Amino acid sequence: MSQKKELEKKISKIVKSELDKNNYEDTAWLKAFKEARGDKNEARAIYIEIRTRDLEDEFYEEQERIEAERIERENKIEQERIDKENRIYELRAKRDELRENRRVKNLEKSYSKKESNLRSSSQNENSFIETKIKPFIRGEESLAYSYWGIGVLLAIILALPLFIFENLKSDSAAIILGLYALAYIIFTIFVSIGIWRSAGFYVIEKNKKKENGFWGYAARVSVVLAIIRFFVEIVKELK
Repeated sequence: MSQKKELEKKISKIVKSELDKNNYEDTAWLKAFKEARGDKNEARAIYIEIRTRDLEDEFYEEQERIEAERIERENKIEQERIDKENRIYELRAKRDELRENRRVKNLEKSYSKKESNLRSSSQNENSFIETKIKPFIRGEESLAYSYWGIGVLLAIILALPLFIFENLKSDSAAIILGLYALAYIIFTIFVSIGIWRSAGFYVIEKNKKKENGFWGYAARVSVVLAIIRFFVEIVKELK
């Protein structure tokens, strides 16, 4: 049975019940009674038509209201779904932004740390050069430190690898020995300069105090003899 026929059947029952019980709907009955000019029997017939039309209108209005509520509920659910997806998207975007910020901060910290380490390393190297090497070469260190500490003790320690590589017979050992020997020659030159200048300052200080500057002269003589011995060894090796 179609919806329209079911509706007609339902309305017919309602109208018949109202007529049988003389329980009219006031507005419809007044309209029908007015159109029938006071004729009760004709008014009942007109009432059927008016009441049927009113009930049909009420039914479709109710259906329209129900459909509107359904659509509103569906729209609300859809809007809630969209809002939820938007919130999830915003949260994910914020999470990604926080991760990116943390990554950038970590990179900045890492870069800053590396830069600081490089700066510190450079400062340490510069500090070592400024406080140890340059004063030694200028002869500002004491004669005892320059001669015994650098010229004797450190020179002996640095010369040990020469004896080790000299006993090795491979080609790579010969190359390493040559490079190390060159570096040791440069070291010896700078040490000789430092001791020579330190010995000179030692003699000057002793002369100011009117004391004997023997050890200053002795150090310079030692430097000269060491240089002569060095060249003699080179000549022997060339022969």
